[in-house]
Amino acid sequence: MKNPIEQLGALVANPLTDEDGEPYEVVLQPGVGDDEIRAYEVEHGLTLAEATKDLLRFSRGLEGGALEILDFLGQPFDTYLGLKPQPSFLEIAQDGFGNSWFYDFSPGGSVLGPIFYYCHEGPIVTYQCADLVGFIADFIQFMKPPFSSPIDDVHEFRLKPVDQLNHDLMTVAQARTSEDALLRTFAARFESDHLLYDFRGKSPGFGFDLKGLQLLEKHAAAPIYAFKKRPNLFQKLTSFWRT
Repeated sequence: MKNPIEQLGALVANPLTDEDGEPYEVVLQPGVGDDEIRAYEVEHGLTLAEATKDLLRFSRGLEGGALEILDFLGQPFDTYLGLKPQPSFLEIAQDGFGNSWFYDFSPGGSVLGPIFYYCHEGPIVTYQCADLVGFIADFIQFMKPPFSSPIDDVHEFRLKPVDQLNHDLMTVAQARTSEDALLRTFAARFESDHLLYDFRGKSPGFGFDLKGLQLLEKHAAAPIYAFKKRPNLFQKLTSFWRT
């Protein structure tokens, strides 16, 4: 398999055509200098592998193709999840309909990733892939017949239908008995009936739907989220009449 630099170079040198036979207009953006790479690593607590740095030196992203834009460094991202802006949330791509893909870095990482999909209806957050290299390969695959890829599968909820999300939420009470020390420590911060979602080890398409949930907090060093259930209408009315 070609490395991402070779894949991107071939994409520009030999433009692919869309389902209507029209060529994709893909424009590679200039590369990133070493000083900017070092500053990026410091800002996000990363120590990037040399192959990742080479990719950034080659290009910082591209315009056109299967998605509106692909920004390898990412931009600050307000996910409308009800959290304060997270420094690790960086939007790297958009679908043109208010949905995005974003990084959620963990301290000490060596790659640009993992990458998650954000759907504004819900909102919903699902796991896409481990890193930018995989995302680039899937992006290019999306532009070749039969014009499908894991990116489209996640976007269309083919891997995990929306009505099946949240079935793998765990209660804080369950998490407190886990053998995972990180999970136990995080769970101790919340009431026993609150809920957690742990993305570690999840497959593409898995995630959570915030319909009926209020997001409370994200773990500072891992993709683990804490929620509480939103009161239903009856509970709201009961609470109103009691006050």
